[in-house]
Amino acid sequence: MSAQITDTMRGLILPGNSTAELREFAVPAPGHGEVLVRMKSSTICGSDIRCIYHQHLGKGPEGYQPGMIAGHEPCGQIVACGPGCRRFACGDRVIVYHISGCGVCNDCRRGYMISCTSQYRRAYGWQRDGGMADYLLAEEKDLVALPDSLSYSDGAQVACGFGTVYEGIERVGVSGNDAVLARTTLLNAPCQMALPHRAIGRTLPGKAGGMGRGPPAQRRYGRQSDALGQWRDRPVDARRSVRCDVVSPRSRSCPCSRSRSAPLRRWPPAVRWST
Repeated sequence: MSAQITDTMRGLILPGNSTAELREFAVPAPGHGEVLVRMKSSTICGSDIRCIYHQHLGKGPEGYQPGMIAGHEPCGQIVACGPGCRRFACGDRVIVYHISGCGVCNDCRRGYMISCTSQYRRAYGWQRDGGMADYLLAEEKDLVALPDSLSYSDGAQVACGFGTVYEGIERVGVSGNDAVLARTTLLNAPCQMALPHRAIGRTLPGKAGGMGRGPPAQRRYGRQSDALGQWRDRPVDARRSVRCDVVSPRSRSCPCSRSRSAPLRRWPPAVRWST
């Protein structure tokens, strides 16, 4: 990489009193099987707010280690590789999966690092430094290649939130002929559920009890590419085939909605680190 790696970096920690603090840290050197990633985008997860930001409430896998750099939805570009790396190289654009499992248990071998119970399991931003910094030290086994068609902020969303929702949708096993109602207390989950559903031809009706097959026109529309972007461009009255029902004590509107009753709000924000 042509960009010079600095000796120190900025990093954000959450002391647990509803504040955030930027501190200076030494830039880590990658060891065997590790890479140094220059951060390009890192998004905020609801668990960061729930278990760390206001008060350190998490236990076990969600037990935040005080002083750790926050952020478990990171995406960036590799700037240094330690010995033993087999797939990725400097310059590669990568997503960092939010859980670093032991790599050898049954769950890890099946791709379910989040279910790893080993003492070596560590979550980025919780038990090891996360993505709210200029650089992130990651294990090569935790990386996912970021396609050129996706931005760094797209990749950060995939790192935890979007991937979690997609796995849930796949486990349900609904087909492209099914209509699905997304009802949740999470602010960003409806949007993350809408995207994969529309991409594989599923519709989300707006009223409770709307399970079943949607009209043929809706199913055809759902199979088009960039469905959410096309839906945003449709007249307000024509958007009812895709509706995110958000239940929130703050009554915040869904960020994928632009109806008159629910103006656009962007959530969660993406943090871009200047380089």
